[in-house]
Amino acid sequence: MKSIRRGLWDGEVGKDARGRFSCRICRRSLVARTEAEDGVERSCPDCGRAWKSRAAPRWRTTGG
Repeated sequence: MKSIRRGLWDGEVGKDARGRFSCRICRRSLVARTEAEDGVERSCPDCGRAWKSRAAPRWRTTGG
């Protein structure tokens, strides 16, 4: 399974005007499925291809 960055680079994944990921082959928005430790798996509901992305780090502030 490729990463979402690699899919963007290869032209398999694109972004629409609102910044959502979409499959360039089927032209459908990707469905996200959260995994426990690995991050997020995004897949196309039509063709079944899937891409992984790491979980974004949460920024902590000290409040001061």
